[in-house]
Amino acid sequence: MCLPVVPGQEPKGVSLFQPRCSNGAQVSSWPRFDSLGDLVANSRWARYFLSVYGELPMARDFPVCTFDFWSIDKPKLDAAGITTPSPVRKRVQPRYNERRFNWTDGELFGRYHEDNPQFYHGFAIYHSDRPYVKHNQWVEVTHHRATNTRGTADEASGRGANMWFTYTPGSGVWYWTGRTGLFDSHDAAARALCHNVTSAKWLRTALIDDGFLSVCARRAGFDTIAFRSSRMKIQNKSCELHDLVRCPAIVTTSGTVATMGMVGMLELFAPRLAGRWSCGQRASGGKPLARFLVLIHGWSGSCRYFDSTIDAIAARTGGTVYAYDLRFHGRSDKPSWGFHVHRLAADLHDFLTELQIQQPVVVGTSLGCAIIWAFIELYGDDMLHKCVFVDQAPSQWIFSDWSFGSKGIYDPASLAKIQGALFAGMDSFAKGNAECCLSHTLPGPLMELLAQETLRCDPEHLARLMADHAPRDWRPVLRRVSRPCLNLYGTDSGCFPVEGTRAVGELIPDCENVPFDGCNHWLYLEAPERFAQLVGDFALRASS
Repeated sequence: MCLPVVPGQEPKGVSLFQPRCSNGAQVSSWPRFDSLGDLVANSRWARYFLSVYGELPMARDFPVCTFDFWSIDKPKLDAAGITTPSPVRKRVQPRYNERRFNWTDGELFGRYHEDNPQFYHGFAIYHSDRPYVKHNQWVEVTHHRATNTRGTADEASGRGANMWFTYTPGSGVWYWTGRTGLFDSHDAAARALCHNVTSAKWLRTALIDDGFLSVCARRAGFDTIAFRSSRMKIQNKSCELHDLVRCPAIVTTSGTVATMGMVGMLELFAPRLAGRWSCGQRASGGKPLARFLVLIHGWSGSCRYFDSTIDAIAARTGGTVYAYDLRFHGRSDKPSWGFHVHRLAADLHDFLTELQIQQPVVVGTSLGCAIIWAFIELYGDDMLHKCVFVDQAPSQWIFSDWSFGSKGIYDPASLAKIQGALFAGMDSFAKGNAECCLSHTLPGPLMELLAQETLRCDPEHLARLMADHAPRDWRPVLRRVSRPCLNLYGTDSGCFPVEGTRAVGELIPDCENVPFDGCNHWLYLEAPERFAQLVGDFALRASS
């Protein structure tokens, strides 16, 4: 399990400022603070802590040695006026070709991906001491890479998937090690874990293929594999990266001296992680200052409908924003059962529970609103922090006491009409659906993406799901919502009259109504900047 830490929601036994002062002293120009008074007296570092973590350490966290953070937010370090002990060195890891030089504890360097230097891992402080992890321990990490390679789940079928991390205190992203194995190298792990397989080819493949190694590690019952060293090659030469500190210099065929390595970083291999939520997206806005946010798309859409807003929301909140494909939509499974809003609400509950997303701000668009309302009806709203609803009426159906339902699906006859349009052809349905939900012209590539995502759906699945969704009346549930809510609606919605969407904010006790003048049902696509600003500011706003 890997999750960012929100102030006040730290995993058991963990604070934002652990572990600290492993060496017990100040190193280079990285200061040590023995009390909150010491830190506040150094206003620059106090400013850095506030900007990165959103709070200052508590009394229990001291002493704090900044040298032990490893991961440093360099732009915010500069903004706080803190001078680094030496010029930042660029470090491409693990492949690296340049003249060897000595490293000194406390030097700040930039870390880049081995195959693509544009894939940047941030800034780290050099440590000569080899780090160490053990069973069932929370450790801070940065993502190195995820792989889903040609490895198979057994010798006949399936796929292997995994995640690679680098041990990086100060990153603000915590990983639970579980049952941990420590090996001298990748080769040693493959030979130890895959020794009893029936195929020699399997073992040979495990030495070079992460997927096969992950299968062997899972069979052996490990949640994490840590490596003391790595074996890598430069120009057909190889060397052992002892203690993951520095590799002995080697002379290449051209006569130049080359070095390579992880520079004091411990590599961690998680054979059970990748692929468990492969249909989801995750955008990190750096150190989490706000709550988690979960974006829930509407009927016939997908998580890709949030492509133009998810990163902006993450950047504005400083937290982590998730978007996932609903059952029957996008890249998620499309089973032959479960065509009920409450089944989708149970899926949301499973999603939050599995990823341990605590107290999120949930954002529902269209059907996504009904999923949140069904979630509250089933589980209450104690698991949620705040709710945002986007252009959905309390009921699409028209009743004797409710005349503000959907403009197009409001009784059995109109439901049958939209179901007929689905079966008549998904291409024409996707085009008509966009014409109904948009008042503004969107860029051609975006329009093509929206259509492609709709075409991933099965018309029978959509028809059966709408038959459950449209007749429901959520007005009794809305009156019971106790969380702060924000209700956004388009004044030019092709799906609902303004009186219907505005009623959501009028029925919920603590809800703010915000109209999007001139916008339609997909207002988050028509006004993405305003949408991201409103959602981000609402998420950060202190509850009354």
